[in-house]
Amino acid sequence: MSSAAASTSKARDEQSFDVEPVDRVAMYRRIAWRLMPFLIISYVINAIDRTNISMAQLRMESDLGFTAEIYGIGVGIFYLGYVMFEVPSNVLLERVGIRKTLLRIMALWGIVSSCTMFVTTPTQFYIVRFLLGIAEAGFYPGVLLYITLWFPSAYRARITAMFMIGMPLASAIGSPLSGAIIVGMEGVAGLHGWQWMFLLEGLPAVFLGFAAIFILTDRPDDAQWLAPAEKAAIRVDLAADHGVQSPNGREGVGSLFRDPQFYMLAFVIFGAYALTGASLWTPLLLRDAGIASVAGIGFLSAAPPLVSIAAMYLFARRSDKMRERRWHFFATLLIGASALSLLAVLPLSPLLVIVLQTVAMCCSFAGGTLLTGIFAAFLPDRARAAGIAMLTSTGASAAIVTPMAIGQLRVATGDFSIALVMLSVVVVVAALVFIMGIPKSRINECLAAAS
Repeated sequence: MSSAAASTSKARDEQSFDVEPVDRVAMYRRIAWRLMPFLIISYVINAIDRTNISMAQLRMESDLGFTAEIYGIGVGIFYLGYVMFEVPSNVLLERVGIRKTLLRIMALWGIVSSCTMFVTTPTQFYIVRFLLGIAEAGFYPGVLLYITLWFPSAYRARITAMFMIGMPLASAIGSPLSGAIIVGMEGVAGLHGWQWMFLLEGLPAVFLGFAAIFILTDRPDDAQWLAPAEKAAIRVDLAADHGVQSPNGREGVGSLFRDPQFYMLAFVIFGAYALTGASLWTPLLLRDAGIASVAGIGFLSAAPPLVSIAAMYLFARRSDKMRERRWHFFATLLIGASALSLLAVLPLSPLLVIVLQTVAMCCSFAGGTLLTGIFAAFLPDRARAAGIAMLTSTGASAAIVTPMAIGQLRVATGDFSIALVMLSVVVVVAALVFIMGIPKSRINECLAAAS
């Protein structure tokens, strides 16, 4: 008998001997409330420290002479370090657990992010951004992997949506906060406002890294706050997921490199991340549309992520209820690309930028909530940690290429139109590859009814 089959048999045997009935809805709700608030807060800080450069650029351009091209290279080179270390980080997480992993990741990224306050040249800027990418590598795919260890398929889109609320929440909080710090702290102790911003927004990550050791639990079997019957119920539910996985579900990492559909899915994730990266240009688009105040840009930039918070959770819940992923994900890519193309061809105004960026951001985040379920169903069990990291690394490579290309085209043409059109084409092609190249059978989840 294979190890996976033995695990499934053991889980079923455990279920048959449970003397206490388990209310699964209440159990998974309690687990979510126990784990997710800390992960959401961590993602908020992660997203703020990753994207606050978009607000800092509004002043670094004049204080340091950093052009849009330099900014684009700096944004992109962050993801170079991120991609290089994402797979090793996720494989290590599977061995040492989430607590030690987040301690390493968050403490390092908080320190490096704070050190951005000392840059004075483009070279220093590139080095710090590269080191920040190395430090943050593994956080997002690590949490996606962690979710698959605790929640069966029927809950994953909603749980992932809860986690991903951190990104739009960070944009809603981070842009106004960063703008306020940049304006309010200018000249304090002889430092620029953007220098204070990097320091004050980087330090919380260090404290959260140490807090992870005491707050999180690595696996359900380690949770002293779960009853034995509840632990057994989780094993049964996760084993049921394995039972409907694709035929290659028990193969290792090597099978991924021989699978043409894996490369197709990697390109799809590339396109999805390219859509996500468009939000980094909202402050500069608003400035091009006529908004001059840094504080005003910060508050206007908060509108799209606030709407996205509601959209992503409702979308994820609908996907779970309908037990369908493919067409939901396809729709997010197609509608998001349409919003970017309209932003490229219509005359810019602050209202147009906010409305279309809101649509694009809603689609980006809503689609992201489905990735945990898609990855868990598509990838073999023994390749899940490395596979998730490889796919998100491929996506992150889009964040290397697109900011550099957009920045260079912005300098060469004087606006964002051509760059946005090219970006929308990439996303449309990714949508078509996904719906035509990845069959339904490869994303077959055990989406049992869940409330």
